[in-house]
Order: sequence, then structure tokens, then C-alpha cells
Amino acid sequence: MKIKSLTMIGIALLFFLCSQGMPPDSAAAEAATDIGANFACHEIARGVYAVIRKDPPGLMCDGNSGFIIAGDHVVVVDAPESTAAVIAALKKITAKPVKYVINTHWHDDHIIGNDLYKRQYPGVRFIAHEKARAYLPAQGLRNRQSMLKTAPEGLAYIKTLLQKNESFGGGPLADEERESLASDVKLVEQYLEVVPKAEIILPDLTPIGTMTLASAGRTIQIKSVGSGHTGGDIIVYLPREKILFSGDLVIWPVPLVGQDQSCVLEWGSTLERLIALRPARIVPGHGRVLNDISYMQLLARLFLSIRQQTEKAYREGKTLAEARQAVELDEFKRQIAGDSKLKRLLFDYYVSGPSLAAAYRQLAERNEAEAPAAEN
Repeated sequence: MKIKSLTMIGIALLFFLCSQGMPPDSAAAEAATDIGANFACHEIARGVYAVIRKDPPGLMCDGNSGFIIAGDHVVVVDAPESTAAVIAALKKITAKPVKYVINTHWHDDHIIGNDLYKRQYPGVRFIAHEKARAYLPAQGLRNRQSMLKTAPEGLAYIKTLLQKNESFGGGPLADEERESLASDVKLVEQYLEVVPKAEIILPDLTPIGTMTLASAGRTIQIKSVGSGHTGGDIIVYLPREKILFSGDLVIWPVPLVGQDQSCVLEWGSTLERLIALRPARIVPGHGRVLNDISYMQLLARLFLSIRQQTEKAYREGKTLAEARQAVELDEFKRQIAGDSKLKRLLFDYYVSGPSLAAAYRQLAERNEAEAPAAEN
């Protein structure tokens, strides 16, 4: 398995980590406003809404979110960059106040809208993993500042590809990739407009295990079931309706793996715990609503295979470069990406490359932690 250019992976991860940027000009701001409303609100059970982005798969993405009406108030799941438009849509559905905002993890496309909820709904409380409280003002801020330096270059590169009609993988752009890159440009411009203005809001509540919100017959479980996309993932589950808001533990159509943040060795087991809930509908962090667990099962098999293969390569003393040649993910690539050139490129950039690097990072950390114990 040959991995694509690390430069391209870096650009892709640039947008995935959702860094901060300079304010755009007025034309970019207008484009950002248009892209912000590119979602649909689906009532997937009585009083339960999935707010699903309609952007095509690409390098840049804004997050899905959700509304759960619980008696005299609303519980919101995730606060993406498009939160201003999302709140406007919520107010057309109900005048009830938002009491809680749950952030499924700490990336900007899931937390940056907290600031707007705080201003629009005085008294709202924020719920996230306990690690988010330390991450957001420290490593999260450093990542945002670091990415600020490279975001304009990545954006300019994508615009150049569009102007030259060139594909990431070589050759002319197909319609699918052209649509994706055009969407990326608008989403990046939205990000650059929204993020610098937003105050980063830390969580008020950081549940350990399971936290239950119950009101007017509605039961909402907030669970920490394990790491995967980050070390600070939580999910929201409605046991009566059997609806799961998975955050980025589940992303359709191609999962997003962060080389420096994802916990690839645990991700498969974490997904198996979600599968054990037997949800009837899954609202992923990105992508369409899923009506069965088959895609989650595929992702679980993918990450368990990555774990098994990288652990074997590491035990055999292979370098990361050698592991990239030894680890075989082509069958998963076929099942996830099919014949789509764009999805196959995204699989290379977001799965094949960073997942092996993340696994090797974790294995090295584990080996380092075990060394002193062995000496004793």
C-alpha cells in the first residue's frame, strides 16, 4: 500500500483540525454566509432533530448537530461553525430555551458555536469530556495559532487546483472533485470569518461514565464509552428512541483520523461498545443519518484491523515507513470508497496515512510507559 504525498496529508489535516485564520474580505464573508445555511433539520423522532450538513465529502467540513426538546427546554448536541444559522433554524422550531449544549469532543467544528449559545441563551450550561477543560485553553489554542500560519497557503493551493482544473491525484478534475473543492473553499472562508470572533467556552459539567438528563418523559444519556477520534469523546444516547448522536467516533462516508490526536488503538473497541447499544438511528459527526449499525460495524472492523496489523509490525521492529508498506487496507478502502476517485483520495489522506502514524505514536508511548515498570 503506497501512501500519497505527506504534503497533501498535511493540507488535509490542516482543515480537519479546523484552525484559526485571518478575517476574509467582503466577498469571502458573503460566501461564508451562504455556506453556513447549507444544512437540513430532520425530525427523526418526536421532538428530536438531526441537523445535517449538505456539503459534499471533502477536505474541509463543518459538523452536524442536533436538537432534543425535553419538556420546557432544549438540549443541543454540538455547536458547529454554522451555529448562527442553526440557532435561527431552532427558533423556527421552538421558542423554548436551550438549557444544555453537549460537545461530543473538542474540535472547533463542534465547539466554536458555544459562544453564540451563551449569548443567545443566558444560563445555558455546557457539557463535555473532562479532558476538554484542559485541552481547549492549552493545546487547542496552540493548534489554532499554529494552523493560522498555514491555512492561507492551503486555501490558496485549493483555489489554484480549481483554476488549473487539476486533481490532487493527478490529471484533470472530475465533476465530483470539483464540487468538493469548491465547497472546501467556501467552508474555509466561513471558518476564517467565524473563529477569530468566538470566545472559547469551557465546559461547566464533565461527566464520568454516564450522566442522565431526564425531563417530561425524555431520557438523555451522555456517555464516555472510550477514546477514538480524540482522547475526549463522548456520545449522546436516547434509550427510548434508540437514537445515537455519535460525534466523530462515526463519520460518513470516510472516517477522519488525526495523526496527533486520534486514539486508533482504542477506536475499534469503542465502536463495539456503541454497537452494543443497538441504536436504530445514528447521527454521525459528519454525513447523513444512518438507519442501521452496518456502517459502524465496518468502521469497527477497520480500526481493529489497523490495531492488529500495526501491533504486529511494531513487534517485528518495522519502522513506520516499513509498516506503511506492510499494512493492507485495500479491502476496507474498496468497501468505504467504492469506485469514487474522491473518496479513495480522502481514504488515503484521512485513514491510511494518519491512522498508521497515530497507532505508532500510541505504541511508542505505551512502550515508553511500560519500560520503567519492567526495570522495577
